[in-house]
Amino acid sequence: MHNLDKHRKGKIFGLCVSGILIFLLAVTICGCGQRLSERMENVEQETSGESNSLTQAEEGCEGVNSLIGGKIEAVAATGALLLNGEYGDLHEKIVADGHRNSDAYTSFQKVLQDIRDANGATYVYTLIKVSNKMTNLIVDAAEGEDADDYGTPYEMEPQWEKSFAGEPAYEMDAWEDEWQGGMMKTASAPIYNGSGEIVAILSVDYPIDDDLAYATRLYGERTMAIAVTGALLLNGEYGDLHEKIVADGHRNSEAYTSFQKILQDIQDTNGATYVYTLIKLSDDMTSLITDAAEGADADPYGTTYEMESLWEKSFAGEPAYAPYTWEDEWQGGMLQTASAPIYNSNGEVVAILSIDYPVPLDDALLFYY
Repeated sequence: MHNLDKHRKGKIFGLCVSGILIFLLAVTICGCGQRLSERMENVEQETSGESNSLTQAEEGCEGVNSLIGGKIEAVAATGALLLNGEYGDLHEKIVADGHRNSDAYTSFQKVLQDIRDANGATYVYTLIKVSNKMTNLIVDAAEGEDADDYGTPYEMEPQWEKSFAGEPAYEMDAWEDEWQGGMMKTASAPIYNGSGEIVAILSVDYPIDDDLAYATRLYGERTMAIAVTGALLLNGEYGDLHEKIVADGHRNSEAYTSFQKILQDIQDTNGATYVYTLIKLSDDMTSLITDAAEGADADPYGTTYEMESLWEKSFAGEPAYAPYTWEDEWQGGMLQTASAPIYNSNGEVVAILSIDYPVPLDDALLFYY
């Protein structure tokens, strides 16, 4: 029997505290060059300044925490789209079976493993609500001894409570993973059955590191997480469908409507501004095929765009994000773009999924292109 708290052992609040201490240390070091008379001139003013520094550090920490949480929440929210409906019904069957020795479990687990592997998450698992205070773990992406036992109980946490109520959410605090080492952050999202009822939640534990404190990387990875996990929805059957849409040469078909619905789900779930697919015309040019937008808001079928470096990487099979933001002259504000490859059932890259995501102006100016 594995430890009850295997996934969530040793939770600490070190992330923000460390950030504040580092910030204050920098403030202290920078002040050492001042003349003693200047530093002693007004003790009250200096004390006030230290208080302001602490406030700035707390605000900065809160911003970084929000960015990291938003990225992981995007993985959970978009990943849950893969599991709604048919897989939600399958999860109910797994719960009714009361064990993991079934084709239903193997099929469901494969989707969790795809979500984990596509995003580099550490733990991906589902929970059901036992009471207002307790949950049970049902499906685990991990296998063998690395997996928690079926039905392992966990105390209810705030982000899970929100997700059982229908809302994607992330945990405010980082926690230490004593099994694999490092710091983790958790996010979750509801899973619905075919009748639209919440039957479980998808929970994702994701590693964080000091590098993630850079706004460019944080925003870029959040947008890329949406693209990567969203592309999982489109691989295989929908990749084949995209080829049919390209062969048709227009959007007046059931195939297009079906494909567009997935793009709209990705857009609405994550609050993305634009979600669309591109095909490669040449090394220098791409062509837009499907667009989550409709009517006059959508770019025409076949609209051409110059190839960008992130798209080039995605056509070669690699998720990528732009290391800069750009100004949206249509809806206003600043956006950042990320993309990921879409595969047909033969495993060939047939298109890429591209996501344009809003970035707050203050942060966008840090890496405006």
